[in-house]
Amino acid sequence: ENFRIQVAVNGKICYRDPKEAEPVVCPCQTIDLSVTGVLFRCKAKFEVGQMLELSLPPLLPNRSAHRMDCTVRRILEHVEYGYGCEFCHMTPKQDQQLYQDLFALQSKNLKSMTRRDDL
Repeated sequence: ENFRIQVAVNGKICYRDPKEAEPVVCPCQTIDLSVTGVLFRCKAKFEVGQMLELSLPPLLPNRSAHRMDCTVRRILEHVEYGYGCEFCHMTPKQDQQLYQDLFALQSKNLKSMTRRDDL
């Protein structure tokens, strides 16, 4: 089981709509992120099994932005316009960057929790 980190960042979802000539891009906000997938909110309607492209800004200072293909695996009942997606077709470089960023975020979160406990 992979750990998930609550990460609320604004990103973009790109997808193909058969009624549109060009790919559709719409804003989204992540809820949480893991090395295997993401939960996010987006006002567009998606179906389970639909392929999407997720673009996120850098998760940490001096890091690169993320662009990942993903497949909708579930539609969240408890979150309006919420979707759970599994990453797919990740390159080793994308994998490594995501692992590094998530571990750094986890470390940062643990340090801030430790500081609060010391108060």
